[in-house]
Amino acid sequence: LDGRFNTLLFALNEAGLTETVATAGPFTLLAPTDEAFAQVPAETLEAILADPEGLLTQILLYHVIDGTQKARSLYRDGEAETLQGQTVSISYSHWKLQINSATVLSHDVFAPNGVIHMIDEVLVPPAAPSGTLVDLLEADGRFTTLLGALEATGLSEALVGEGPFTVLAPTDDAFADLDPDALNALVADAEALKSVLLYHVVEGDRSLADLNDDRKVATLEGSSVIFWSWWRGKVNFVNGSRITEFD
Repeated sequence: LDGRFNTLLFALNEAGLTETVATAGPFTLLAPTDEAFAQVPAETLEAILADPEGLLTQILLYHVIDGTQKARSLYRDGEAETLQGQTVSISYSHWKLQINSATVLSHDVFAPNGVIHMIDEVLVPPAAPSGTLVDLLEADGRFTTLLGALEATGLSEALVGEGPFTVLAPTDDAFADLDPDALNALVADAEALKSVLLYHVVEGDRSLADLNDDRKVATLEGSSVIFWSWWRGKVNFVNGSRITEFD
């Protein structure tokens, strides 16, 4: 009836899940709009749809939570286990509810067998970590500026062959927030850029809980950063920067 979920409905039908979502439950459905699916590269979406019993089903089940979970209760819990078996994280940023990195466009739309929260991104269950830190950054797609800076300073080889390290990874959007003149000056000064990048690397394989426990943590640049959180650990920061995803 809504008209904004044609791709999701098609995907559910291809995976043979339409009847389950329509009549079983109760479920909480995290529903990506057609615009959310349009953000997925065409070849990637085609590959997903070509594997209805495998990858497509796993991704769709990652958008379903058992029971009727209102937005308020999801935010209170901070995370929720999906029918796919892995959890999604729930946070609040810029006055909007976030599920992983997706923004909730509309919430608490009730149906006879559950509730729908509409989201602006397709959620992808995290794969088991494989490859180097650089491999993971490249695969994500949101770190092209960071990867370019690491390559320019010769630090990408260290993140491939040494370690273990913990990287505090600024996204492309984070770099875009910098003043253009300041960014250009930093790029033009290789040593200054290298120092800034090393300020984003901590020695060892450190979970966020571990870093929060230590609070003041030394970086490879030599200075320390401060980790802190509020709202019972659901909102986390390093210095003044929000940690949007972790571990």
